[in-house]
Amino acid sequence: MLSEQQAALYIQNLISIAILIDAAEILFMRRQYSLQGIYSYQIVRSSHKWVLSGVTGNLFGFIFSYPRFIYLILFQALAAVMVLSQAFGGLTLILLIALIFFIKLSANMRHQTGLDGADQMQVIVLAGLVGFYLFDDQRIQTISLIFISAQSILSYLVSGVAKLLSKEWRSGEAIKGIMNTVGYGNKKLAKVFTSSKSTSKLACWSVIIVESFFPFFILINIDFTFIFLIVVGLMHLSIAIVMHLNNFFWSFISTYPAVIYLSYLVHQN
Repeated sequence: MLSEQQAALYIQNLISIAILIDAAEILFMRRQYSLQGIYSYQIVRSSHKWVLSGVTGNLFGFIFSYPRFIYLILFQALAAVMVLSQAFGGLTLILLIALIFFIKLSANMRHQTGLDGADQMQVIVLAGLVGFYLFDDQRIQTISLIFISAQSILSYLVSGVAKLLSKEWRSGEAIKGIMNTVGYGNKKLAKVFTSSKSTSKLACWSVIIVESFFPFFILINIDFTFIFLIVVGLMHLSIAIVMHLNNFFWSFISTYPAVIYLSYLVHQN
């Protein structure tokens, strides 16, 4: 049996790695957040009237402008390292995780565009961890872990059903299109999928089946849940490598301890 505390420990370590990778990416391209960069706050803020002026405008302008936003990300990275060190507990740990959570929320607001499912999942996982550690009550801690696992399961299910309803995914065309893009593509794989319709169709349907039946697969038994999550984790890893999605893998597998915990609860009863 995976205890609540063990599950939370695994989750906080995995999500901290995802946060550090995020921070490293931002720090690497930090110049793009200056006035001359593509992520200049002067450009971003123009899409929302409520951040152009007034109290909120001045506040967000102060926080999100370069180089203060970069300092904020450095602060978040330091907090993630402190969480990973496992040298802190109690109130200090709660404050560290809450700090990471609020900075992540702020970063998502700051970026506006270019966010993906990994960014959303990080917010969900961090929110669940804040709830877990904030209340010293086993029932609330159980609910927090179920919340994380439910969000993970739902994300797979919704994504799988959406692909199932898509003609491009059912026909195998979707994977070819993705592999031929500049941002997420891979020339070698694009040639393989373009030259073999059966291979591209098999790849698409493998993803559809794994995602659509994710909730049912984890309910079979504990042993199968472990094996299935390893397979899905490897799928995430391969996608992350091929499509250069650096934090995609860590963000989603950070939910797996909660999914395993839920599986234990289901089969225990």
